[in-house]
Parts: sequence; structure tokens; C-alpha cells
Amino acid sequence: MDNWLKALIAAACLVICAFGAYAAWTRWQAAREVQDNRAAMWELLQAPPGDIEKAAATCRRVKVGLGLADGLNWDADTRNAARQIIAICEANRFL
Repeated sequence: MDNWLKALIAAACLVICAFGAYAAWTRWQAAREVQDNRAAMWELLQAPPGDIEKAAATCRRVKVGLGLADGLNWDADTRNAARQIIAICEANRFL
């Protein structure tokens, strides 16, 4: 076999290995991001991971608080934060 053909096959193998490593790294990063987001969600809802009852209770309190926001003198930032928490709660079916 000619040397140029051996070099071409070696280069193709390197490209395939590099692509595989890139794909594995991308999937690992995505999985890590999902894990971090879940941890942040449980922390935001002031519940231990997997404690749906406690998370749902926090969601209900925030929803009631948002309904009473005028009487509680909540500013715009607090209302927006409450809306974001409620959106997270609804997306995860805690409400």
C-alpha cells in the first residue's frame, strides 16, 4: 500500500475519533446542565430534591402571594420573580 493511502486512512481515523470525542463531550455538558438546573430548581423552591409535596407547597404560597401582591406592597422585581417561580412550578406540574 502506498504511504499516501496509509496517511489518508490515519487522517480519517483521527477525524472520526475527534468527532466521537466532541459528541461525547457535548452530551456530557448537556446532561450536566440539566442536572445543575434541576438542583437550582429544588433550591429555589426551598425543597429537598424529589420532595414534590414541599415544592408544591412553596408554589402555592408564591401563587397566593402574587394574588395579594398589591396588599403586600411587592415591587415589580418581586412580582416578576414570583411569576418566574410560578412558571417553573407549572412546567414541572407542581401546581
